[in-house]
Amino acid sequence: DQRVEQVLEKIRYTRVSKGISILELSVRADISRSQVYYLESKRKIPSLSLLFRIADALEVDINTFFAE
Repeated sequence: DQRVEQVLEKIRYTRVSKGISILELSVRADISRSQVYYLESKRKIPSLSLLFRIADALEVDINTFFAE
């Protein structure tokens, strides 16, 4: 689904724009590095609870990932 891909792209964009590494995001969100990699490479679809954890780890509102 294109909307899911857009959310995943925004996660990566937000992480990179804040200068946060995959490792740092994984530690902050308490998930594995490979899970972050799979999300950003669009190989895995995140649950809503995981999106909240990632948003908190990136210090953004979850709506950031859904904004057009």
